[in-house]
Amino acid sequence: MGRTQGILDRFPHFYLSEDARSLFYQFVQVFGETLDEVEADLLRVMYAHYVDKADNEGSQGFNTNQKGDLDKIFSLYLENLGGTSQLKQVNRPSGQEGIESDKIYRQRIRGLINVLKSGASTKQGIIDIVAANLGIVGEDEAAIAARNQIRIFEFLPEPQTNTWNDLHLLQEFVVENPNVVKTYPEIRLRIGAISQLPLPLTKPRIVNLTTGEFVQYNGTVNKGDLLSFFPNKTASLNGIPIPVVGGTPALWLGESHWRFEALIGQPEARFDRTLFDFSLFQAESLTSPDDEQAAAFAIDITMTVSKLTPGSFMVRIPWDIPGFTENLDQFGDRPREQIKYIVDKVKAAGVFAVIAYEKRFDQETHELADSLRGSAQRQPLPEDHVIEEANFDIGSIQTPYAGGIVHELSDSLTTSGVFDYTQFDSLNTFA
Repeated sequence: MGRTQGILDRFPHFYLSEDARSLFYQFVQVFGETLDEVEADLLRVMYAHYVDKADNEGSQGFNTNQKGDLDKIFSLYLENLGGTSQLKQVNRPSGQEGIESDKIYRQRIRGLINVLKSGASTKQGIIDIVAANLGIVGEDEAAIAARNQIRIFEFLPEPQTNTWNDLHLLQEFVVENPNVVKTYPEIRLRIGAISQLPLPLTKPRIVNLTTGEFVQYNGTVNKGDLLSFFPNKTASLNGIPIPVVGGTPALWLGESHWRFEALIGQPEARFDRTLFDFSLFQAESLTSPDDEQAAAFAIDITMTVSKLTPGSFMVRIPWDIPGFTENLDQFGDRPREQIKYIVDKVKAAGVFAVIAYEKRFDQETHELADSLRGSAQRQPLPEDHVIEEANFDIGSIQTPYAGGIVHELSDSLTTSGVFDYTQFDSLNTFA
């Protein structure tokens, strides 16, 4: 009655499914009682042979007609799923070795049952099914690390790039989201100039005018600089990470209007408070660009969006997983080739799955050591790094102090970075 009533409860009221004398009720009852009997039969088999107690003595192999108790229990779960030789017990040894082999086999069965109970169509369920069929079972550190190398990428993202060349400051452009969900793009801006205007751009930002979202860099950019904003809301200037205000604006459904904005000029520098790369000891005023100034700059904007394919995913598997996959090619059923069939069995209907194997070749480890030596005579190395000196004079007015004021000055050299050889234009050398 349990299955019958469960089926009838799903029909609308006008089917009059509560009338046990109706033909419709009796028709559904045939299927409901059959399902109840199937479940009862399955429970009786499981109660008769518990996984933790059964052995596989007398088995000639899972794929033979003479199966052991563990084979028979396992077949209940593998009947429609399938399994490789890394999951089944193929050749059971006799004696004590057979008992030890049964322990490993029993562990595989318990693992598969837990996956099916939790749902094999989930991301973690598919990873566990794939791992088990490649021989990765158990909860030890090696097995967990090996399973973590199997990854699932949803929606088969494919990069789609749009480019707008020679945009002026404050010039709007239109972006269309190729997806049916909100998407964060990667935005790269190359700063150019049509004229020889020497002024930089300060506080550049990109704005989604449709939503009002923006991301801003509170610094300056010059001609030739590459300013990049990434989907994870980080940014870089010429490849060097920089802090930003806000985060990369999202592309909502449909079209949206965007604009690149900035102030023209160099901000006032404050001694000991500003990066020297961007500091001047002479203040220049910032101005909002007018039409003529805005037209003097040419901005190249590249926006990359991951185009998603709904109802699809990719399982990416390393070809070489140390400790587990070295001998897979020696088995006649070739486990790697069966993974696609198994994933197609457990995935949801109507979902497209792709299996991709990764293999890396010629991995080499290079040990590098850096050193800095100073001497009067050096042989130049293939790479020369030139550091220019910047000199400035400090003057003081010593009146009304008749005896004057003594200023003690000291020079210091601070270097940073990775370099092979340093040379100074002034021919200074290390003692």
